[in-house]
Amino acid sequence: MTTPKADDATIAHALAGLPGWQRSGDELCCTYRFGAFAVAVEFTARIAAVAEQRQHHPEWTVRHREVEVATTTHDAGGLTGRDLELAADIAAVATDLAGETAHSKHDRAERAKKRS
Repeated sequence: MTTPKADDATIAHALAGLPGWQRSGDELCCTYRFGAFAVAVEFTARIAAVAEQRQHHPEWTVRHREVEVATTTHDAGGLTGRDLELAADIAAVATDLAGETAHSKHDRAERAKKRS
């Protein structure tokens, strides 16, 4: 049995309480910036533990002090309550580690185009 998809209103309401998180198609994503590489790696270790507890695993990319995180529910074909809950948990871990939300890669690319 798959988890039902979250409706747009539920997703929008959840995102309103998740600074830096945004919807990108069927994913929720956020980029966090930390003061040091070791803290960024600690962040990924902590969200791995949360993901294991929830049995719901995000994707992430580490670039020095930045960690890009994305979550979706593949077997549901989109976003579910599991993604919203995981995003909230990840945001809480970032707060504990004093992570700052950073602009997404897409936003940075758009700003670079406008400056050109």
